[in-house]
Amino acid sequence: MNRRDLGLFLLGLGAGAVGGALWPAVRKGLRAALRRGIVAMLIASERAQTLAAEVREEVDNVLAEARYEFSQELARRVPVREAEAGDAPPAPPPPSAPEAQAQNRPPG
Repeated sequence: MNRRDLGLFLLGLGAGAVGGALWPAVRKGLRAALRRGIVAMLIASERAQTLAAEVREEVDNVLAEARYEFSQELARRVPVREAEAGDAPPAPPPPSAPEAQAQNRPPG
């Protein structure tokens, strides 16, 4: 082993000793920082889930409104298309004899 290698070995040994001596304090600080980071991530996750649920509900509401408006528009346009095509809606069936007599009777 030459002089340079011996110096690097001693430097590494000293760094290891200092690191070993400081490790309990560093570990405690790392645990606290890690715990705070995890708590912050859990809070952010909860907020994201709440926001996603609100967005999902809003999208469902908009979709329901759009479907309703579409059905109203379709109901409004279908009779117009039938009239344009010359297809009259079917006539109601003629009333039966007792119903016709009941309709012709004077009220009272």
